[in-house]
Amino acid sequence: MNVKIGIMVSVLIATHVYAGDISALSPQEMATIVNYDYPVTLGLKESGPVSSHEWGNLLHFWSYSSKTQTLHSYHIAVFAGGTLFGTNRVAMENRIQEAEIRFAAGPDKYFSVVTMPDGHKVYYSGLAFGPGGALMGGFATLPNGLYDLLVAQAVDFEDDMPQEQKLINPAKPQSTLQEIYPKVEAFILKQLRNNERSQSDVEPDIEQDTPSENVGVTP
Repeated sequence: MNVKIGIMVSVLIATHVYAGDISALSPQEMATIVNYDYPVTLGLKESGPVSSHEWGNLLHFWSYSSKTQTLHSYHIAVFAGGTLFGTNRVAMENRIQEAEIRFAAGPDKYFSVVTMPDGHKVYYSGLAFGPGGALMGGFATLPNGLYDLLVAQAVDFEDDMPQEQKLINPAKPQSTLQEIYPKVEAFILKQLRNNERSQSDVEPDIEQDTPSENVGVTP
């Protein structure tokens, strides 16, 4: 993979594992969502948090790949709400909306804005392009406002590798990023809502002072 693309993916990876309040899709579940054209056994790397990450306050990161079976890998990142892409977020969303209109007639929908049933918007965009590979992503601030979600698809073009080192007949995804993102988001949101319900069920014990009655007590 091209050095630039590799850096764009690797900068998301933190240095230690973090087991927070959101768990990852299993490799099998992710492979099912991606729907490769033949069976792929994905590996999973999990890391976070990194409050000083250059893309925002990173809380969780999961990476799914199989270097011996497919050129497509997938990366899920959860950031603190409102921190993804920092002060560049609004300008980036505006550029995606403009690009969606400009390239509407084309066959590739790298740039698009999708309004989810509850009203929040998901922005799809190319994040980096080769030579060597490409990185596409879909991102949104989740409805509770506490988290930003980024789902990215990386593809290695292998155009910077000798022929003898290239994969033979690598598996290809049959689902688009626009089809994958909503399923990942639904998985994350289900956990967040379960967490909220669990927290609301736990109420602090409140001690109440009751008057004591000195019945039958003699000095």
